[in-house]
Amino acid sequence: MSYYYGRGGRRKNKKWDIQGDQWQDWSGGSGPPPWAGGGRGRGMGRGRGMGGKWGYPPPGYPQQFSQQAMSVKPPRPGALRIAVTVMDDRGLDSLIAPMFARAPYIVLVDVVNGEIVDTIVLPNAYANAPQGAGMAFAQWLIGAGVRAVIGSNIGPNAAMALQQAGIALYSAPPNTRVIDALRNLGLVK
Repeated sequence: MSYYYGRGGRRKNKKWDIQGDQWQDWSGGSGPPPWAGGGRGRGMGRGRGMGGKWGYPPPGYPQQFSQQAMSVKPPRPGALRIAVTVMDDRGLDSLIAPMFARAPYIVLVDVVNGEIVDTIVLPNAYANAPQGAGMAFAQWLIGAGVRAVIGSNIGPNAAMALQQAGIALYSAPPNTRVIDALRNLGLVK
């Protein structure tokens, strides 16, 4: 026996017809009508509302970046790893991006005794993140073994996280080549 709680109180085997503005027989078996969500509420059994589960980020949000971080080899012993946020993937000839965490590419430069020993260019997985890109990007940089960062417009949250981890922050104007910024800051010969 099914009941419907609607306009006018509890009704046995009845449903309210909105267009006809009257009660009609309903022999839908047990459970609520199909438009009522199958008895699971608005979230259809998936947590709050129509979104995902409680406390989980959107699908694929941190997983992309954590897989990318695993693919970066650690710096050589004694090497200074410098991260530069850039607009394109031309290596040391790339231009520094006007934004920090949402730059399309990252150049990782390993320096030993003022000499560049390795350069890695990676796409930035957090460039299109819906929110929290600066903090997540800063955490990735810390995990990748970066000891210095060159960029423009580094946000306050990312700057705070990087400084607390002991990472040196350098500012460079946008549209400057990476090699020129490294030389102007005295990080390479």
